[in-house]
Amino acid sequence: MRVARAADIHVCQSCGAVYGKWQGRCDACGEWNTIAAEAASWLKPGAPPPVVIGHCAEPTSEIYSFRGPGPHLLYTGRFSLSHPERTIGRLLGSFERIRARSPGAHLHLVGMLTEAEKSELAAHAVSAFVTLHGEVPHRTALAMQSASDALILYQQSTAALPGKLSEYLLATAPILVLGDGEWRSRLIGTPHFPVEEAEYALNSPRRQPTDVTAAAINAYEAVLLGAVGEPRTERQS
Repeated sequence: MRVARAADIHVCQSCGAVYGKWQGRCDACGEWNTIAAEAASWLKPGAPPPVVIGHCAEPTSEIYSFRGPGPHLLYTGRFSLSHPERTIGRLLGSFERIRARSPGAHLHLVGMLTEAEKSELAAHAVSAFVTLHGEVPHRTALAMQSASDALILYQQSTAALPGKLSEYLLATAPILVLGDGEWRSRLIGTPHFPVEEAEYALNSPRRQPTDVTAAAINAYEAVLLGAVGEPRTERQS
């Protein structure tokens, strides 16, 4: 991790929330160890770094294309680094069952894996059909979400909704839900499919994007204007 400078802000690599100083857990999405220092070139000279708490991902103009026919399934986020019961093995097992019905399916993982998780992935029967992209800029993650054929939302043993939900809703791909816990009852009214219904979801019409953060972004923009030279059109990630 590079050392923060005076002109740095700290941005959650999972949800894009901005903080004036580093902390271990993101208050916006609940993820641990995802906050990193980034150059705050858009701040006025001498202005204090702002604190923006909230999952306010903005759409990106970046275009991303997956290789091969697919379908391409995307999971963005961490596993045990964020929650000890969120195991990579459960996702790989679900993907193996998806491939049994959709042989062309390819799984893309965006985010940091532990060495143990990398080893588990390498030893799994579906490893040849999984691409580990590692950590990517926030805008690239959003572009990948827009280009995917399905988005995997994975949470376990908690009532907290995954921070990625608001980003996923900005895309049009079906959302496949994996994991147990009270959080699933909070998805009522949100378009999604159980991961067991992946084949049906992949053959369903693309949904309309939903910007659940628009009002929050407008409010945060008003706060940021005191520290930013001019309104930003794209979040720096």
